[in-house]
This record gives sequence, C-alpha cells and structure tokens, in this order.
Amino acid sequence: MPSKKTIPLGQLTTVHHAQALRWRDLLSTFIPLGLVVLSPLGYGVWRSYYGYTHFGLAAAESWGRPWFLVSAIVALPLLLYALRRLRRAHLWVAVHAHGIRVHRPPGRVQAIPWGQVEGLSTSLTHNTFLGWKSQTRHSLTIYAINQAPIRLDDRLPRLPGLIASLKAHVYPRLRPQIRQAHKAGKALYFGPLKISEQGLDYKEKKLFWRDIDQVTIHKGCLQIHPHLVKAIRIPTKKILNIELLIELLE
Repeated sequence: MPSKKTIPLGQLTTVHHAQALRWRDLLSTFIPLGLVVLSPLGYGVWRSYYGYTHFGLAAAESWGRPWFLVSAIVALPLLLYALRRLRRAHLWVAVHAHGIRVHRPPGRVQAIPWGQVEGLSTSLTHNTFLGWKSQTRHSLTIYAINQAPIRLDDRLPRLPGLIASLKAHVYPRLRPQIRQAHKAGKALYFGPLKISEQGLDYKEKKLFWRDIDQVTIHKGCLQIHPHLVKAIRIPTKKILNIELLIELLE
C-alpha cells in the first residue's frame, strides 16, 4: 500500500480494507458489466449502418436511436456502481505496532503514531420500525494532534474489532495522564464535557458534584441526573474516551 507519509510505525498487525479491487473483479464484474452496456450500443451502431446503407440518413437515425438510449440508461447505474467500488477500494486502515495508517479517497493518507492520538469516540446504533430492528451499525472517530477528525463507519469490515484494537493501544497511554491531571486539580475535557474538582460543565450548564444524583448511559446518550431537574443528555458519539470518563466518574 503506497503512502506519501514516511513516519515509521513499526510492524503491520492488521488491515481493514473496505473492498479491495483485484484482477478477478475485473474478469468477474467489470468486463461483464461493460458488455451489458456495449451490447445495445453495438447493435444500435449496426442498425444505424444498415439503415443508412439501405434507406438513407433518416432510417439510420431512427433505427439506431432506441438502442443508443438503452445503452445510456444502462450505463448510468453501472457508472455509479463503478465509482462506488473505486471509492471503497481506496478506503483502508492499517494497524501497526506504533500507530495507524488511514487511507481515504481520493488518495488521502494519514500516518498517526499512537502518541499523537488524543482520543476516540464511538457510537452503536440501530433503528426500529414496527417492532423490526435493523442491523446494528458502528462508527468511530479518531482525534489526533493537529489533524482533522477521522470518521469511519461500517464500510470497513470488522469495525468493532478495529475499535477494540485502537482502544487497547490508546487507553493505556491516556489513562495515567488523565489520572495525574485529575490529582493535580486540572480541568479535563472529554469532547464537549468538562470535568473539574467542582463538578461538570456542558455547554452553558454547570453542575456541582453535590447536586448530581447519578450518571448513566441509555439509548446512546450519557445522562446526567441532577436533583429535581431534568436529566442532561449528551450523545456518546460526541464524547471522547467515554470508558475513561466512566472510570473517572466512578
């Protein structure tokens, strides 16, 4: 896998590739689909040629036009499918001993050592309709120093395994830093949520520890329950390192 980055990340552990393109895909998918498009086009050319040579220009235009139209109609969804396959082929994440390498279309490569990962946020959702539950969907956002957040979803295979692998590398490094900062009385930020010696801050709301009954996670949200006040709900996908946050709250 070529990369514009030369940051040494050590031995390759695993690769999560959305959908690699191989030579067999050319033979089993793209060539047959190309024939589906070219068949009516070729027949239309033959019909136009036959009409022109036997009956003139008007016949050539009339006899070939329907087949050209069929070819164009068939080509549009196949073109969209080919573009989708190409985008998925350019999406992969390689996990190394000392960091990760993320490749996203169109050709963007980010090499991130573990020491530059500031946090991870994840979400797990499923929709329901008339009692029917859809397949569970996962998402992952990686926050690294001086880089835009990297958002990944179920287009990557085995995404839950990738999430677990990243947490196993990142959390042991962040955990002692968070505990040390907490003991020193410093404010800690978990995305939009601020933790201090006095309490919790979220947007314009400030809650002191003595006013909080409990903190729970329910239906994809961290719920903070103050005395006699409606619970504050924060989507877990917005919270960085939520497991470390729960450890700190406990």
